[in-house]
Amino acid sequence: MISKTVAIVGVGAIGNITTKLTSEEQINLILIDRDVVESHNLKNQPLYSKEDIGKPKAIVAAEKLKAKAYPEDLTFENINILDRADLILDCTDNLETRFLINDYCLKNKKPWIYAAGIKTKGTVMNFFPGEVCFRCIFKPVHGLDTCETSGIITEAATNIAFLQVSNALRTLSGEKVEKEMVRIDVKDNSLEKIKVKKQNCIACKGKYEFLEGKKQTKPTKMCGSNTYQIKEDFKIKEHFKIIKGITLFKDGRAIIKAKSEKEARSLYSKFVGN
Repeated sequence: MISKTVAIVGVGAIGNITTKLTSEEQINLILIDRDVVESHNLKNQPLYSKEDIGKPKAIVAAEKLKAKAYPEDLTFENINILDRADLILDCTDNLETRFLINDYCLKNKKPWIYAAGIKTKGTVMNFFPGEVCFRCIFKPVHGLDTCETSGIITEAATNIAFLQVSNALRTLSGEKVEKEMVRIDVKDNSLEKIKVKKQNCIACKGKYEFLEGKKQTKPTKMCGSNTYQIKEDFKIKEHFKIIKGITLFKDGRAIIKAKSEKEARSLYSKFVGN
């Protein structure tokens, strides 16, 4: 199976385990992640050690597994990184990137596998050209509950990763895989399969808003400082709320201290969620 190439987007909690498992199958790997290793990552991301703190996750993982690394924020501008991949594994923590991957895979007729988890729960679903797509199921929304802020326990991340990799290997081998969305909760050892139907959504009709850059979160730099404002549609009850140095306002604004627009967008996605 070494002739196959898999792109893994996100090498955090789930992506770390998915990457490690996939590398054992002699598959060519492309690793994409915009983040750096932090001390709290060490407890459930086995590819990293204390010596790696502060280094780009994608580079650290790629060096250890002899993979190709892209320490970047995947956007419509660099989406061609995925061109060489036969299959894309989504291990990200935000919807914006997933809608982008969905648009790309629809246009280029490539399969991809969605994997997400938070706390004790996780979801996995396989997407194939011509069938139900991610946007048939989910709508672009913004929230305050991300894996970065709420966390995911190691057992949940491991189970989700194992399921994703199992589906990936069967897909690459031409075997049949589940068409249903699979949801698990390790708290009560439950597994649920949910049937979903193709909705002939805007993406299915060939309108790729995320791939065209029309839906990308766009920070605005505030005059005379390294501060950016992002205006979205998240909801909070308080007049303002501070999360990891990001100030959120009731009217949907976020004020972020960052060195660049790219960093502001990354921080927003990481701690606020999109």
